[in-house]
Amino acid sequence: RTLGATALVSVAGCLDGNRNSGTTTPDQTSATTERAGPLSRIAVEGQAIVVEVDADAPVEQVNLIQPNGELFGKRGLAAGARQVSFEIGTAYEPGEYRVVALDGDETVAEGSLSIQPDLSIVEMGIGRNQPEEMWNSSGDEIADEAFVT
Repeated sequence: RTLGATALVSVAGCLDGNRNSGTTTPDQTSATTERAGPLSRIAVEGQAIVVEVDADAPVEQVNLIQPNGELFGKRGLAAGARQVSFEIGTAYEPGEYRVVALDGDETVAEGSLSIQPDLSIVEMGIGRNQPEEMWNSSGDEIADEAFVT
């Protein structure tokens, strides 16, 4: 499973023309949001949302808000640190995640990143017709199993 990402006011698979797109690698698709004040980058890397903050920004904490509006997590920004990450894994809720940068109780900047699954079935078949595609199992079980890649 890979994570597909699109930035800000966009639809899965399509970036708004005013946004800066990120890099795509075989195991991930990521998009970087447009700069939002001291938030220089918000992106998906592997199974994590990574937030980069300007070195001179007055940011003490970064919060990640889930698409349902609940707090996903908080990360303190140590002196001299420029980046925090939130591990979302493979069982994430698709939708728009909001990032809020705080200095004490004051909101310094906000940004968002929309994350949607990017899945496709490449091949499928019945085990008895293609036993070489099946996991290690007895010949009797292969007749009743299927595979999907």
